[in-house]
Amino acid sequence: MPTLFFIDPWGYKGLSLDLIGTAIKSWGCDCIFFFNYNRINQALPISSVEPLMNDLFGVSRVNHLRQMVTGLSPDERQETIIGELIIALKEVGGEHALPFEFESQHGERPSHYIIFVSKSKRGYLMMKDIMFGLSSDDNEVKRFGYVPVRSPQLSLLLGDYDRPYSIPALRKLLMNVCAGRSLTVKQVYEDFTIDTPYVMKHVKDAIKQLEVEKLVEINIPAEFRRKPKGILSLADHLTVTFPP
Repeated sequence: MPTLFFIDPWGYKGLSLDLIGTAIKSWGCDCIFFFNYNRINQALPISSVEPLMNDLFGVSRVNHLRQMVTGLSPDERQETIIGELIIALKEVGGEHALPFEFESQHGERPSHYIIFVSKSKRGYLMMKDIMFGLSSDDNEVKRFGYVPVRSPQLSLLLGDYDRPYSIPALRKLLMNVCAGRSLTVKQVYEDFTIDTPYVMKHVKDAIKQLEVEKLVEINIPAEFRRKPKGILSLADHLTVTFPP
């Protein structure tokens, strides 16, 4: 029976790759699990919980991970740990994984993650839309994180945190990966935004900008498409032709 599992270990004891792999092994089965980043990050070098870390990452990976994170900055350490976890999830059948970060109320460091794992691209894209809508990040391309309410002083510390994702970056990406091809808007989104924070809105905005600059052609030109509320439409089924 198709099932959505939610796994909350109230810490990390009992959370394992085998458990997650078993949850998603059948058709139509997806999993959301609670990943206590703060405690797991602290536990990595502690020998008394080594069996639990082995269950969560795999023996060879966790040994390698301990070496990788030595000397890294907090941001680099976070990126490395989550990245290795995503790779491990793929090895147990989780073709698509989507982490949603919750920041600590006492600072800018993450406290935990909710991580969605699926074998289905459709399920992954649906969850991406949901997480995009719930993200408290106010940037155009969100980083899929919930930031609790803090004092104005702490909010100022965030500043203009530089993120590698943007509509200009997406435009360049699409011009490269789609070069010489004719694809529907839906195909562009589903085939070339996996493992990125881009949602359909970003893809349509990027394509419409490329159309204005005459860098792509759409089978129904802009002058023949509707403009509800003054905004040019771009239906999912329209075909976009990218130059070689």
